[in-house]
Amino acid sequence: MFTITTRLTLWYLLSFGSIIVAVMLVMYFTYASNERASFDGELRDYAQFLVLEVTTKGVAMPELFSELQEVTSQANLRFRGMHFMLTTRDSIFHENMPPEMIGPLTDSLREMLPANDGNHFRTIPVNGIDYRIFSFPVRTHMNERLGMVVVAPLTRLQESLSRLGHLFLLIVPSAILLAALGGWFIARRALAPMSRITSAAMRISSRNLHERVPEGRSGDELAELARTFNEMIARIEATFAGQRRFVADASHDLRTPMMVIQAKLDRLLRTQGLTPSMREDLRHCSGEVDRLSRLANDLLLLAKADSNQLRLARVPERLDEILVECAGRMKTLAAERDIPLWVDIDEPVEITCDLPTLQRVLMNVLDNAITHSHASSAVRTRLFRECGNAVITISDNGPGISDEDLPKIFDRFYRSDSARSTPGSGLGLAIAKTIIEAHGGTITLASANETGTTVTILLPLDRDGGIAA
Repeated sequence: MFTITTRLTLWYLLSFGSIIVAVMLVMYFTYASNERASFDGELRDYAQFLVLEVTTKGVAMPELFSELQEVTSQANLRFRGMHFMLTTRDSIFHENMPPEMIGPLTDSLREMLPANDGNHFRTIPVNGIDYRIFSFPVRTHMNERLGMVVVAPLTRLQESLSRLGHLFLLIVPSAILLAALGGWFIARRALAPMSRITSAAMRISSRNLHERVPEGRSGDELAELARTFNEMIARIEATFAGQRRFVADASHDLRTPMMVIQAKLDRLLRTQGLTPSMREDLRHCSGEVDRLSRLANDLLLLAKADSNQLRLARVPERLDEILVECAGRMKTLAAERDIPLWVDIDEPVEITCDLPTLQRVLMNVLDNAITHSHASSAVRTRLFRECGNAVITISDNGPGISDEDLPKIFDRFYRSDSARSTPGSGLGLAIAKTIIEAHGGTITLASANETGTTVTILLPLDRDGGIAA
């Protein structure tokens, strides 16, 4: 699909090119017509010169031959390359024609000579050369009727038109090329504000809604478009800001009541004399309160990240030790499902990071891998360096994630149909992505149905002082 710049350039090229071609064709045919008219005029002048000499000389027909010899020598000085033939309707009276012209002219003698006092032009080819012929009747002083035929090759005219045609063939492509370059430049200049608007719009996301696209000072339609877009972004920013404040305030305000409820439930669980059913109900309520507390904390963390208020206490830490510690914490859960948990470390690695949040990411990803793995399968974790990054891969042998669900897996609250039967809120991977990106890294996920899932975490080694051990 063509861009607007390309379409404008093509339209400009088509319009300008059509005008150039039309002008050149008009110039060529006008020039050709004028040159032919001038050429015919020279033939007519030559014929008039000869007729004037023949009709004004008071000589008889026998003496006309010697008189024409003198006229011919005078005419050749003024009219170069032209020849004539004085004839009757049946025979040639006098001529100074090239030998190759005699035969074709004699064959068409009656066709060339007008039947009355009119005259006409004609073009005939001879041996690949076009000749222009002008013929008309003439009467001598003795009242004898003769025919005058004047002939000249069109070689000079054709060469002139050929040179002009070659010149136009050089000028037209050059003009069209310059028109294409000029059209492209004008289109680029005209749409430059659109490119700036597009670039700015592509940079704007939910995390930098404070940015605006440049409006420029032209006051044209593109400036109006930029202003409209900025007004829309301002409305979206206000909506997002209100949502973030609501989530942050609600999450913050819920934490204290949840802590109070949790404390009350823990105290009730320690009360003597509870029936088993009452104790089970209290444990169930305690678990739900704990889940709500974690959800409130997760929402608060995301709200802080969205408003650029997430603060990480980044200090040098051994990433290999963090990974081993997190895997150790998850071994109990893995043992319950009879799942071996393997950790491969190529070499010790040290980075600068916020330890609690990074541990949270690793624990969350390991928990997902163990939870969704088939019983008695294995979960493998590997740490290595690659291109200035510390790379952690966590692979399982679970059912995998469908191609439909894979692009949405990091969306907040998104849970695939297969994951709805397991506990969770759908925020774990969204929080993991937020924390890893806050560390300057990336987290990606590759999966296919029935082949397992691999999570890859990249953390830069040299960011904010992070170094390899």
